[in-house]
Amino acid sequence: MKAEFDAIKESLDEFDKEREVVIKESRGILKNAKQAIYALHRGEIADAKRLLADALKIKDALEKKVANN
Repeated sequence: MKAEFDAIKESLDEFDKEREVVIKESRGILKNAKQAIYALHRGEIADAKRLLADALKIKDALEKKVANN
């Protein structure tokens, strides 16, 4: 019985680690999007494009990580 609980705990711990990664990387996406909007307001189009491209790279990498779940 203890082995089953240990397996469940291990599974939940792994899920929690992955969840934390998703939360952290999602914040990075939101931060870049926010900065891109501010850059657009300042007329800094090239910076906004770069920030959005970076956000898309983070999103694509994150999608690959969570595709297995």
